[in-house]
Amino acid sequence: MSVFRAEWTTAARAKGTVRYMQHRPDREGHRGHRELFGADGALEKIDAYELLDAAPRGAVPYKLVVAPSDAEDRGHDLDMRDLARETIEAISRQMGQPIRWAGSLHEDHSAHRHVHAVAVLPRKLNPQDLTAIREATSAEALAQRSIRDQVRHQTPSFGLERGIE
Repeated sequence: MSVFRAEWTTAARAKGTVRYMQHRPDREGHRGHRELFGADGALEKIDAYELLDAAPRGAVPYKLVVAPSDAEDRGHDLDMRDLARETIEAISRQMGQPIRWAGSLHEDHSAHRHVHAVAVLPRKLNPQDLTAIREATSAEALAQRSIRDQVRHQTPSFGLERGIE
């Protein structure tokens, strides 16, 4: 089953998470620059800060991690951005409204590919929310895995099955 970790925080700490998301050192210790993305594509750091600053009173900033299981991502070929988007959609369904968020793919410092994200939710997540979101994340990862496995197992025939050479 996929991993979905959620921790509520302050806007200031969430901004620190944005910096971490972009600049965490890779396996060799080099600080790179990872692209931020959201529901509509690429984002800049200022966009992530603005979504945190624009949060309505009473909203709850969250730090999130989305990661498929080793079995789900055994080929390291899942579309992690789509997996993150589908996870946020699951959160939106649980909240009953669209969720603003920013994420970054981390695949260069760990054997386990994952996405870090920050989001602003209208309320704290409860255990039932977490279960539903984790199940939706795993369902998306398994659907992607199934499609990739089907494609991998299909071989071009080029007419050889009919004896044509």
